[in-house]
Amino acid sequence: MDIDPVMKATYEYFRALYLIDTFDHETAEELIDAAKRTIGQTRNPRVAILLRIPEALCEWAHRNEAGYASSREKLRELYTITKKSRLYHDDVLRALMKVYGNAIDQETAKLGMRYAKELVEYTTGVKRAKFYRQLSDRGVEFESAPPRPEFPFDPFANVRQWLATPPEDLPEGHPTDAIHGPNAIKAKVEKHDELAAIHDDLAKLRTDAILKEIRSVAYDTAENWALAAEFFDDQTGQHCFRVGHLAGMLAREIGLENDYCARIEHAARLHDIGKIGINEMILLKPGPLDPSELTAMRAHAEVGAFMLQGAKDPVLQMAAVIAKHHHEWWNGAGYPSSLADRRIPLAARICALADVYDALTHARPYKGAWPHRVAVEEMLNLSGVQFDPHLMRPFLRVLERYVPALSEGRIPGLDHLKTNGLIASRRKLMETISGSSS
Repeated sequence: MDIDPVMKATYEYFRALYLIDTFDHETAEELIDAAKRTIGQTRNPRVAILLRIPEALCEWAHRNEAGYASSREKLRELYTITKKSRLYHDDVLRALMKVYGNAIDQETAKLGMRYAKELVEYTTGVKRAKFYRQLSDRGVEFESAPPRPEFPFDPFANVRQWLATPPEDLPEGHPTDAIHGPNAIKAKVEKHDELAAIHDDLAKLRTDAILKEIRSVAYDTAENWALAAEFFDDQTGQHCFRVGHLAGMLAREIGLENDYCARIEHAARLHDIGKIGINEMILLKPGPLDPSELTAMRAHAEVGAFMLQGAKDPVLQMAAVIAKHHHEWWNGAGYPSSLADRRIPLAARICALADVYDALTHARPYKGAWPHRVAVEEMLNLSGVQFDPHLMRPFLRVLERYVPALSEGRIPGLDHLKTNGLIASRRKLMETISGSSS
């Protein structure tokens, strides 16, 4: 049976990359030479590019000046070719990141950063185009304008913000400290059982109406993309939903309105949607990232915001804000905008606590799970540094209820996973694979 040259070249390409990454470039060279002989002369540009990339990387893997120079020259030539044809251009950019990113010379390393930035921009453009095409195929309108405010039709938005933000130039102990400070006084209101029951019923009806509004076609599509991005770290898809549930609990704990709490629970699930534009070899790398890989990884915040910008859906508008700013630090040392204290949007500050706690207490490809106590101690040390110190105490109260519920499988947000089509399809696929291999 004749072997398709492109399939053969693709197979050998990935085999060679694996061998190079595991420091066996001699075997990789033998494989590429054998592939050239097997495939023979071909005019197919795909085959030529697929074999030339690992060939250049093999020279770089020799770790000498001649090999470095030759590999970079060959890959730059491929860069010019693939940029015009768009064939495997992202693969060439990844190879260029590798041969430039580990350079000692600063100027050479800067080129690696440039290729990393271009890779993110290129893959983001491709992924965003697919994302928009899925939306348009399902009849969802998207606009290219920047995201509008989270609640564009709220005439009291500015008043609410003013009431929620203490004046920063007033001394400690000022009367407003009783409202906004750590020792804030909560008004005591006598409850009437029947009125309370009516109020709870009305609140439930309103929340149910909001949830029906949230589960739009646009949101469902975005949620699937967020889950697909998260599969590299969490194959169950539960991380997104746990973070969303925790964010919603914290929003309720600090007294935010029901519609805001419902929206942030769903919006926070999309916090890492930008990882769909980051190369999986970086996401799955077990060791520390080099500077160019770290640049590419950090770009996921802006990638996520870029994908969601222009949404008319208020939940996706909030999700765009969270995606962009959930890695900002309270002291201004975060990314991508180096925002500090209350300049970081509240939704992003809430999501940051939920995201970090869940990431610390669950295993990832590059780390094991931390015990709850150790994770909390670490987060307390970062209160006022990475996290909003005013949210830390409410978050600890939330964890007192959340941790037992999680261990007993009583997290309601996880029920939505059972009805998610992407999760169900993936589960069925994995069962089919395991069944065929046994």
